[in-house]
Formats: sequence, structure tokens, C-alpha cells
Amino acid sequence: QTVFHLHFHVIPRFEGQPLEPHSGAMEKPEVLAANAEKVRQALAAEPPH
Repeated sequence: QTVFHLHFHVIPRFEGQPLEPHSGAMEKPEVLAANAEKVRQALAAEPPH
């Protein structure tokens, strides 16, 4: 099933830094895995709402 929706990408950058197109290169799998683990740990530490 497909649900049409609108979404935005928030791209942080510093003042004066130009917005340049994405290179299309993917991050190394081990870096992605490490970042995913950080997110999992942060979510696990959040108190229930």
C-alpha cells in the first residue's frame, strides 16, 4: 500500500556555509551501524510518555 505524503529533510549547516548537492556516496556500513546503535541507546534512555 502506498500513502502519498509530504516530508522535509532538515540539513544542519553553519552560517555562511553554502548548500551543496549531495554527492550520492553512501556512508560506510560500520559507521551507519554505530550511529544506529547510538540512536537505539538514546531511545532506550528516554522515559515513557
